Amino acid sequence: MPVARVFLADRAAALLAGVPVIDLDEGGRHTGCSLMYDAEVRADIVMRQVGHASTEISQRYNHPLRQAHLEAAARVAGLVRKAGS
Repeated sequence: MPVARVFLADRAAALLAGVPVIDLDEGGRHTGCSLMYDAEVRADIVMRQVGHASTEISQRYNHPLRQAHLEAAARVAGLVRKAGS
């Protein structure tokens, strides 16, 4: 099925169900990109999978899970503690 028809079918289904319409780019590429980064897929592979020209562009679409932020903060805190001892 052509992408345009899929988009229209998804839009119609969302409107019928009374839920917000999610753009395929937002719902698919952004989520897919974020999930691949959370799964620690190599940046060059993520870039190719979502069709971006560079890893920098792919990073803009990366929305890490809350857990990833907490883990990063814990690692930094550990380095600060280690440096202070």
